[in-house]
Amino acid sequence: MRRRVALLLFVMMGGASQATHGQVEPAAAIAQARAQIDAINVDSAATLLRRALESGSGANDRQRLRAFVLLGITELMRRREADARRAFRLALELDPQHRVDSLADLSGDLLTVFNSERAARGPQAVIPAGRQTVLEVRGLPEAATLSVDGVAWQSPRGPVSPGVHRIEVGARGFEPYRDTVAVREGEVTVKTVRMAAALPATLSVTSEPWGTVYLDGQRIGETPVIGRLVPAGGYSLVLESPGRPPVTQRVQLQSGSHLRLPLLGSGGVVPRSSFPFTAADSLYRATRFDQALPVYQRILTDTSLALTDDQRAAAATRIGMIFYATARGQNRAGDFDSAQSYFRIAYALAPAYAPSPGDVAPELRSAIDLAREGSFRLAVSASMDTLVSAVDGRFRLVVRPPRQANVMWRIIAAEGGRVVLADTQMVEGTREFDWTVGAAGGENIPLGRHTLLVQATDSAGEASPTIEYLLTVSREAVDTALMPAPVPPSLLLPESQRVERGWHLVRGIVFGAMAAAVPVYAAVEFTEEPTFATGGFVVGGALALGGIVGFLKGERQRPAPRNIERNRRLLEEDALTRQGIADANRAARSAARIRVVGERVR
Repeated sequence: MRRRVALLLFVMMGGASQATHGQVEPAAAIAQARAQIDAINVDSAATLLRRALESGSGANDRQRLRAFVLLGITELMRRREADARRAFRLALELDPQHRVDSLADLSGDLLTVFNSERAARGPQAVIPAGRQTVLEVRGLPEAATLSVDGVAWQSPRGPVSPGVHRIEVGARGFEPYRDTVAVREGEVTVKTVRMAAALPATLSVTSEPWGTVYLDGQRIGETPVIGRLVPAGGYSLVLESPGRPPVTQRVQLQSGSHLRLPLLGSGGVVPRSSFPFTAADSLYRATRFDQALPVYQRILTDTSLALTDDQRAAAATRIGMIFYATARGQNRAGDFDSAQSYFRIAYALAPAYAPSPGDVAPELRSAIDLAREGSFRLAVSASMDTLVSAVDGRFRLVVRPPRQANVMWRIIAAEGGRVVLADTQMVEGTREFDWTVGAAGGENIPLGRHTLLVQATDSAGEASPTIEYLLTVSREAVDTALMPAPVPPSLLLPESQRVERGWHLVRGIVFGAMAAAVPVYAAVEFTEEPTFATGGFVVGGALALGGIVGFLKGERQRPAPRNIERNRRLLEEDALTRQGIADANRAARSAARIRVVGERVR
């Protein structure tokens, strides 16, 4: 009765009128008020809280308890300590043991004011016999761990003190769950948890030699373990290798993460790889399978690498191992098919090839043996000889069927589809076939592009997959750019000389003066009265005529016999040099080699 009177007085003091407000869903109003407090909209938050506390709102005791506490916080934020204390007293009437530690960041005075009101209430009444304060947590996933206030609980139900308690739940495959719950004195409080599913973690493990991996005692496979999807959580990982003590390691798999454990249990001792597997094997051992895969594929397919069939078969086997382990770890059926195809490629390249026992575990070895026994394979290798002669070369094909079989081969010209050569022979063991290339007619492969198809059929009629080569037969180009440049004109001397104009001009004037002296002398000697005009005309004409003759004579060229002879010798030597180089080039062209390039297509 006392509690109801106090509640009525508080609502009346707050000024909230039931006549002016309709009924409000209390949980929604309290949640909206909490959001308004975070946004520092204190007046709006107080209005919503008073509506939730109205007698007609239908709020239960737990909702009223939260509303009184939040209302007291709004009063503290507005510096109304007396009103805040009144709200806190009403809250403590509902739950004397209630704590507000989780809300301390909303107001710096909250804990001081609230705890002082709790202390002012004095000792609490003793709970009647048979009425315990109990907390029960429901909705726990299988094998979940539960802790209350940092203490692990073995059961989801147990006695607690009244007030607010912190619960934490952890379970594999779920995100961690943390929350607080208010427990009323003398009552059984039920808390239902709803945990969100977590992304799986990815685990990759390699070891040398191979081993079996267990997580908490459950077998997950043999190494290599590649991309194994595992529920997030903590595990005890155990690696058991033949002839070695077990290796135990505690691992924590985070949601959505990829944990790599390279060379687990090897003690850091890594056997040295030989070319060309150094880089690929290093990446493989380091669980960097996505980076190792293209390196192995290049080893398998790059014809420019001088590798044996066994080396290519080893690369194909390692690619198959990666696909097989990935399919096992992530349950991808398509990768199982890819693994089988690469295992078959390995044994088609080298039927006698077998991976190292320490590298392959029984589970994976069974898959490899299935590929080896499930198909009839024909190993084929080709060798090209380009140094036979200037006329032809040689092409050799080596076939190795796993048992006695008829081996059929055909060479088809790319242009026109004409069959150049074809034959079928019974082969047991290893057989070599040699053909001449570059020459026409007979058992020869002419110049051009061709397709070589090889297939074997055993006595039971089972046919091996067809092996195909692309052959390119061409005459090897020889560099004939050996002709030197012509002798530069600057090295040849001029074969004529021009007489200097000035010298001839002087000579012309001198001769003209001598010629003019004769008529002048005659005029003086035999003429009674010579005139100046007659003498000047004669002298001037002679000088002019002499200058013209001298100028014209200066344009003439005089042969240079020494230069002509020297130039002749240079040109003869150059012609001999050119002829010698031309002869050498013709000899090189006549000795051009036949080049055969064989590229395996399938």
